[in-house]
Amino acid sequence: MLKKSKGLDLESVAKKVEKLTGIKPHDLFSSDRKHSTVQARNLLCFWAYEEIGMTQPEIESNLSMTLAAVSHAIKRGRGVAAENKFRLF
Repeated sequence: MLKKSKGLDLESVAKKVEKLTGIKPHDLFSSDRKHSTVQARNLLCFWAYEEIGMTQPEIESNLSMTLAAVSHAIKRGRGVAAENKFRLF
């Protein structure tokens, strides 16, 4: 995985998302469309982009999503983080 700022990569962020949501990293990287998985994946995209500095194309290729889907997931992930008071750090 890509190493980014703050010494984190996408896999370590996925583990943090798992601790908060109970959704396994395997499911985050799958195409599972269950609501809880999608919400957790949105959070993963938001933190990957905003907190560790991955680009949207990097997220797209790592999660096998389209660029448009990544953009929407980041926006929705911001809401998930705010609503639940989730923080990566």
